Amino acid sequence: MRPSKYGNPYRVGDLNPETGEPMTAADAVELFERHTLPNLDLAPLVGLDLICGCDLDKPCHADAIIKHIQKELE
Repeated sequence: MRPSKYGNPYRVGDLNPETGEPMTAADAVELFERHTLPNLDLAPLVGLDLICGCDLDKPCHADAIIKHIQKELE
């Protein structure tokens, strides 16, 4: 588990629980969006700057969180 409840429990390189293949960044984010994000209370994050250690040119769960919050605020 990552250090925060908002961390992505799916890690690049770990086996994808659905396919058995090593996960890419896109796989990890997609699983986070489907399985973890719907169960998180994101209200405490509204208005905060989010940081992550992902490469800037790779999919990131923080981007998924930001997108979800922005959608909720519309």
